Amino acid sequence: MLIVNEMLFEYNLSEQSRLSSNTSACMAHQVSDHMAEWRDYEKQIHEKFRIYFPTCKVIHNTTVRGRFSKTPRQVDIAVQSHVEGFHFFGAVECKYFNKRVDVKIVDSFIGFLDDIGADFGYIITNKGFTKSAANRASVPHLRLRVVEFNKLGIVQSDLDDLINQRIQALDCIEPVFLIRQQERSKFIDLPHTSLSTKTIVFKEGFADTQYFAHKKLLEETARVFRDFSCIDEVTVIIPAARESTIFCSSIKVHDFEAFLHVDVTTLRRDIKLWRQFLGSIKKPLVEQFAEKYVSRNPYQTAS
Repeated sequence: MLIVNEMLFEYNLSEQSRLSSNTSACMAHQVSDHMAEWRDYEKQIHEKFRIYFPTCKVIHNTTVRGRFSKTPRQVDIAVQSHVEGFHFFGAVECKYFNKRVDVKIVDSFIGFLDDIGADFGYIITNKGFTKSAANRASVPHLRLRVVEFNKLGIVQSDLDDLINQRIQALDCIEPVFLIRQQERSKFIDLPHTSLSTKTIVFKEGFADTQYFAHKKLLEETARVFRDFSCIDEVTVIIPAARESTIFCSSIKVHDFEAFLHVDVTTLRRDIKLWRQFLGSIKKPLVEQFAEKYVSRNPYQTAS
């Protein structure tokens, strides 16, 4: 009888071990499947962001050194952009859960975004989010969204909104004016550029041909009026070595608006309208502007 009991005990142990092994293998297989689905989910989101932000560098699975943690932080998807002279950096967190994103996840993500110095962030969820999570995502001075995967299209206008905010926040003071000109072009001649004199001077090499100089005079004049509402008149100077000429335009804002039939205040509010305006600048318009507002003086290089 004792031998039989021992045999039964050993059988039960063997059976439990077999069942445990099968369970572990099954769980490992499920985890592997879930991770594969998660990776595919991230790749789909990465591809969508590449489509929605065609002018940006969109990187999948990268690291950024934390400003405060002083350690590399993993970023599911990083979005980098340099547009209109502004630098933007955003992070995307891809959540593939069997439940809704809650407030704790958003709270943690806010700290993460602060550590990596992000201008904006997205938590993409496949299962939705709680009301408290959406409420917590409302953060001053930070564009943060919790977005359902099937509604990703709503992010397309966010970068434009950030650009609009940056432009409208520009202060009419000398340091901001000079920094803004540097952001716009490496060819700015800073010692001769000033808000107080309402003058922007470019270095040699910015424009080599007459037509390009004329076009840039028009565009840069429009840009200054758009960026700084305090400026009612501006002089822009561009030397063109190939033409042996210094091209210069001086114009008041109301004359500029009347000539082009535009409202610079509207251009300041909406970057989309600004792009449409730039697209409307064709050769006949440039030539009309040059004939009316551009003066020419001999230019000799330092050599």
